[in-house]
Amino acid sequence: MNLGKGINLGGIFSQFDDKKPLYDKYLDESVIKGFKDSGFDHIRVPVDFKFLENSSGVVNEACYILLEQTLSWCKKYGLNVVLFLHRVSSFSFVKPEQDNMVITRPEPDTNVNESPITIASTKSSKEPPFITNTLKRKNYLHILKTLVQRYADCDFVAYELIKGSFDNMYSDLWNELIDESVRLIRSIAPDRTIIYGGCSWTDPNTISFLSKPKDENIIFAFRYFEPYLFTHQQCNFINGISQTDVVSYHSTMDFYKSRSGKLGKFGAIVNRSSSSKMGYEFHEDNLKHVVDYVSRFNIKLYCCEFGVINKAAKGDIDEWFSDVVKLFEKNDIACCFWNYADVNFNLDNPMRYFNGGKKGFFKRLFGKRV
Repeated sequence: MNLGKGINLGGIFSQFDDKKPLYDKYLDESVIKGFKDSGFDHIRVPVDFKFLENSSGVVNEACYILLEQTLSWCKKYGLNVVLFLHRVSSFSFVKPEQDNMVITRPEPDTNVNESPITIASTKSSKEPPFITNTLKRKNYLHILKTLVQRYADCDFVAYELIKGSFDNMYSDLWNELIDESVRLIRSIAPDRTIIYGGCSWTDPNTISFLSKPKDENIIFAFRYFEPYLFTHQQCNFINGISQTDVVSYHSTMDFYKSRSGKLGKFGAIVNRSSSSKMGYEFHEDNLKHVVDYVSRFNIKLYCCEFGVINKAAKGDIDEWFSDVVKLFEKNDIACCFWNYADVNFNLDNPMRYFNGGKKGFFKRLFGKRV
């Protein structure tokens, strides 16, 4: 599958907790057509287990009907789909099993393949119940198998494995689970594209811990929200983020480093950056080792989520997206905006950040609810 530019449907089939899913409010055929008309070539669909079945394992056919209706619209308008198993029973991305990590990487003259980036814990952690628990891993594989069996004949559907939101000390176990997942998918849908990333919330700095794929049609994924002090300003779900401070994108690196230490792993990349100023140079420096690493194996890179909270200044949001998209386009990195239906990370015409992007649809759409 050739992925280019996409948009996430987070909150439609996922992340609704005990609230009603947002399907009826935000999604219909006109929206899918609008994605295509705006220049997107795919959508990414995060799906939570409780959307698909109840706690007793009984399949929720009504929810599958909604998902399949969405897939039928995508097929009609020529959009590829990345089905991402966002959460399964006993697993959640919300709180990774390790909060404070120090991220380091080799010196410039070091062989990356021999000395990958290292993530060391700054405090002891309890064993992650998901990655070390055989029964819970089986539960995940059961849900994955159900999804793949349902859509094995859909050649426009790719499968993204669950997010590795646990400490990188468990990377060996994660690679084992990846192998199990790939074998399962290949046994049912041998030609489908499979996507997965590293540990620590699919941090790009953990890609070099992934084993070299044993077959083709594999894409390595990562999420990108650097610097978190800017992209997540005033959010209420990252410890250390001020609920009142307004952060300018082009604040000095001294400013970023003085404030990012309290963010734990979410500030680690800023603190070890050698960039003299915030902007394109920072992003290029941050992702260079990732691009260099995957180029050795001829593997496609996919930024499955990237975005800025809408509490940032609009001009700053535009500049951040322009810098990041420019870097993605330069390095042929496929990407998927976060997000369509999100009160904090919604977008106003994201296609304007790409060369030749069409305008109008998102401005009209998001103007109704921002």
